Amino acid sequence: MDMLLNAFRRFIARDLVFIISGGAVVGTFLYLFDRLPTSSDSWVIYALLAGVGYFTAYATQEVFCVFHLITTTPVAKPSSFVQWLYERYDRKSWQPIGLEPDEARQRFTDEEQWAEFQRIVTLQLVGTAGGSSIILCGLMFLLKWWLQPNLFHLTVAFAGVLLGALLICLSWLKGAQRAHFVATYVKGEEKKCA
Repeated sequence: MDMLLNAFRRFIARDLVFIISGGAVVGTFLYLFDRLPTSSDSWVIYALLAGVGYFTAYATQEVFCVFHLITTTPVAKPSSFVQWLYERYDRKSWQPIGLEPDEARQRFTDEEQWAEFQRIVTLQLVGTAGGSSIILCGLMFLLKWWLQPNLFHLTVAFAGVLLGALLICLSWLKGAQRAHFVATYVKGEEKKCA
């Protein structure tokens, strides 16, 4: 039962991020064409839209990765901006990491540390999938404003692009924290073994 619960927490939480992020994009697209579903529509429509939303968020996230606007991996060598974010958030200066963070995953034996690592990974995913999707929503609202000038659409477009950019910055921060967390834990384990 514990294995099932852990799998649920680890995978379903991440899947929900994709469903919600992509659902926002699909909902915005439907809003642009005045095709939002109503309460009288079948639940099947909503299930299909959730599935399409999942794929939309995944594709959006990966396209942003291709252009190096985001990363879903640990950030072992962050840019000076990401180091600055890290120093402001964690209130300590960035220390270079002397190992590849992915090499150390198998060393997690403590459940609390593994849970914290998974939390950082999930929050990074919120930034990558959510940030890229919300920027896309903001751009669609900008298109709606361009076609039908309206202060509401312009405001939502501006807020969407701003929130998406903030989430992307936070995803880079979580990537740096993820790398540092693994490196710190591995160094601690190496000291114990010595």
